Amino acid sequence: MIFPVLRSRSHVWLIRSEISLAIVGLSLLVLACGAREEARPRVVLAETRGIEARFTSADFDRYRPYRVHRGGGGGEVVPLAVLVELERAGDGRALAAAHAMSGEIHRARGALEALAATPERDSDRAALALITGDPRESLRWSDRALASAPGLAPARWNRAWLARQTRRSSGELAWAAP
Repeated sequence: MIFPVLRSRSHVWLIRSEISLAIVGLSLLVLACGAREEARPRVVLAETRGIEARFTSADFDRYRPYRVHRGGGGGEVVPLAVLVELERAGDGRALAAAHAMSGEIHRARGALEALAATPERDSDRAALALITGDPRESLRWSDRALASAPGLAPARWNRAWLARQTRRSSGELAWAAP
């Protein structure tokens, strides 16, 4: 006999209560995991972007057509509540991108300096250098990111954009020579 015969109703009640407790425990676990996913800050951006540089954070790396906004401040508005949530979540790359999009380059640079050295951080530093108009620094950081992660799309994009702009203005990459 595989299962012992239950001789009293108290045993049946005990088994049913254990099963019920297990179901309640699993339900609470599912709810707790779902609550953690919702706690991630939601970044909503405009349909177009005002800068050519690409950042590595998934929230800022989706395609949006580039459109120059003439006569305005040029920065994209990222609500303060989103910035606070990104900082609380410890998402330094998204925080740096949000600051850069808002035109707060100094804060973006500070957020990136606080991160560990990774190809993504280096690529984001290259994007900041593009925004500030420093092609040598952008090239240096892009090359460093691509040496470690050759398939990193934002780094490849930023390096290609830099090469295209340089060829337009001078016809060669003369300034890139060591």
